Amino acid sequence: MTNKDKDTRANKADQENQKQEEQSVQQSEQAGQPQSQAQQGQQRDSGEGPNGQERPLWPEAIFDAGAATRVALLRLARNWRAAGSTYQALRAYERVLIQYQGTGAANAAAEELITMADELEKEGRFYTALNILTKLEQLA
Repeated sequence: MTNKDKDTRANKADQENQKQEEQSVQQSEQAGQPQSQAQQGQQRDSGEGPNGQERPLWPEAIFDAGAATRVALLRLARNWRAAGSTYQALRAYERVLIQYQGTGAANAAAEELITMADELEKEGRFYTALNILTKLEQLA
């Protein structure tokens, strides 16, 4: 297979992936459920297509280690949160906020921390919720 053929295949795959992502966004908007920036970033950076299907990653594709690390830290924080490991999740979100300040990942982490504080408040864990909000104020 020649380099020209490989480029053509890669371009076609990129176009198909972009079309699928656009369709997914349109479907979400039509359903009244816009995707958050975190969801959109995770789809682009994780190698998953908009429908959760794995999309092919081509050797010619450029790997962005910074973006991959941001996504991995957010995923780790979410998994800890889902497992009930509140303090580990807090530290992972805090690390994203500090190391990647001003990025979409930091915005997603802040949004998820506010949601987490709301959930903790409803559970009666007021001190932990207050601690989260105080930390967000310091980092903002």
